[in-house]
Amino acid sequence: MLREYVYLDRNRVEDFLAQLEGGVLDTMRKAEASTGAGVEAGLNVGVGRLGAKVSAPSISQEDLRRTTDVALFERLYRHFEKMNLKRASDTTDIKWGDVCRGSFLELECRAVLSAFTKMAKLLDDLAMVASLMGESLDEVNGFGALFGDEIDVRYLLGDEIVAYSSLHRESLRTMLTDLEGECTALVRVRKTVKHGKRLPVQAVAGMKPSTSTLETLLEKLGNPPKEMGFEIVPEDLVAVGPAAIVTTVAVYR
Repeated sequence: MLREYVYLDRNRVEDFLAQLEGGVLDTMRKAEASTGAGVEAGLNVGVGRLGAKVSAPSISQEDLRRTTDVALFERLYRHFEKMNLKRASDTTDIKWGDVCRGSFLELECRAVLSAFTKMAKLLDDLAMVASLMGESLDEVNGFGALFGDEIDVRYLLGDEIVAYSSLHRESLRTMLTDLEGECTALVRVRKTVKHGKRLPVQAVAGMKPSTSTLETLLEKLGNPPKEMGFEIVPEDLVAVGPAAIVTTVAVYR
């Protein structure tokens, strides 16, 4: 099956492959050697000629390929298929009693970006435009630094949030907004949040501000206008179980 990759964490893929295969080769080389080829040499003696054919090896073909991120992931995925990778397209497919730290899941889900991720991007974009116009927006410049260089995302099956994750921007293979929507995510469970339990969202994504700091920030900023296309909801602050805190290996369609 051909996949369209939106996000792919090569470092994670290499780590898991190295554990399964004992290392990761960076290149694949194919060469065919032939010893049948040769060079004819001779010496003229009177009217005759003494000659000899000297054989020498030659390379008839060489194919050198760089092992791409996608090729590595496809190798890793084949290992998972042999290990009976758990797949879920509905909440009934997840037996939370069987989900533990280290479990791998393939979620056919809907990805939703955190409102704070959207707000940080919007304000940083505004600051960039202002600087290009020779203006300064010191009050919003660097707002994204509050949340680190991470992308906070939730994975939903139906209308229920089943996983929270934090993604690395450098592993994004397209525009940030392309992450949202129907997709398939291959994830590894870091922690489970039991039914009815709550976990502050900054513990999920490694965000710098505490929940109390975020709440204070919200009081000052208020909810963004509806025209912006998003609003801050309780799920942006607190993860509620049953759910999993996961490391995302890849997102694709």
